[in-house]
Amino acid sequence: SCLLSEQKKGVGVIRRIQQGNKTLTEEVTIWHNLSSLVYEINGLPPVFKVVTNTWLISPQENGTEVNLEIEILPKRRPATPVAALACILLSRFNHGMLSDLKDFLENIKPINGLREEVALLTSRLIQLEAGNEPL
Repeated sequence: SCLLSEQKKGVGVIRRIQQGNKTLTEEVTIWHNLSSLVYEINGLPPVFKVVTNTWLISPQENGTEVNLEIEILPKRRPATPVAALACILLSRFNHGMLSDLKDFLENIKPINGLREEVALLTSRLIQLEAGNEPL
């Protein structure tokens, strides 16, 4: 994926996603710092009028709760079953994104601890090299 817009946050940001020979774009339509984000997905089959994904973020006592909602509006009534199927498929994709985010956040904690240890060892090494402490 890559940004197509110069701005990096807020309404109007556009991201391009390439998966195989399929290209999608996501354009942010609603942006509320630290609480919600809505983007329209373009490039899906033309039977859909509008496809939006909403991120709802709310602080909790022990962390942050993140919910994703997908909405697909068909262009015509006969496409309703196709839209329902697409909602199921995209909700699985959303579930995967949340799972990946959770894994990333859980695995970054040990990395941050390691960074702190490296910084402490580096500081200690500098002190030893400066002759401030005996070997």
